Amino acid sequence: MSTKMKTIVIFVIAIVLAAVVLPLAGIFVFPHLSGHDLLLRYLSTIASWSWWPIALIILFIFFCLLFRPQVSRLIEALKDIDLLKAKATFAQQPPALQPPAPSPDVKDLEATKSRIQELERLLFFERTAKVMFRSQLELLWEMASRGSVTNDFTYEWYRTHFRGNVPLTPYGAYIEFLKASLLITSDPLDMHLTPIGNKFLEFMRLYPIHLLLPF
Repeated sequence: MSTKMKTIVIFVIAIVLAAVVLPLAGIFVFPHLSGHDLLLRYLSTIASWSWWPIALIILFIFFCLLFRPQVSRLIEALKDIDLLKAKATFAQQPPALQPPAPSPDVKDLEATKSRIQELERLLFFERTAKVMFRSQLELLWEMASRGSVTNDFTYEWYRTHFRGNVPLTPYGAYIEFLKASLLITSDPLDMHLTPIGNKFLEFMRLYPIHLLLPF
């Protein structure tokens, strides 16, 4: 019997039982109501009938058929019955076999790993841009157009374009930020963009420039 059919049958049984139980509950709660006389006569009549055992057997058979798979598993697990002690012993059934977990696809793992690395790189670019001066970004654009520059060029750029607080951000800290961020190389005679620096500029083409520090 399907689960849907079982649900319907149980629902019907519940309605029938409710039709019997609720009036009985009314008798116990309001025992002196005259409207209960007919029901009490009916109950006193059927209480003396001799077919109650047959009705119980029919109900037992009905529920066995209703829950046939469960009853079948219970009978299969039965090992021993002690009638004197009214005790039954059941064998422990082995756990149900679980379908094997699908092995992860190598291509999916590589794609996920690549995506994580890309997100980490974008997060690094975003954080770097938020603490970068505008003149530093313009210096990176200049280096991209020239190919490479020397330390003298970057110092002159700093002196000409940087308008921040020089004592708080001297040239050493100004240029070291770009080197420590791996955006440019550290050779003072051949300073150029690193591969990360080129990707950073690609990212900055889509980045809102007005969020950068102004100097």
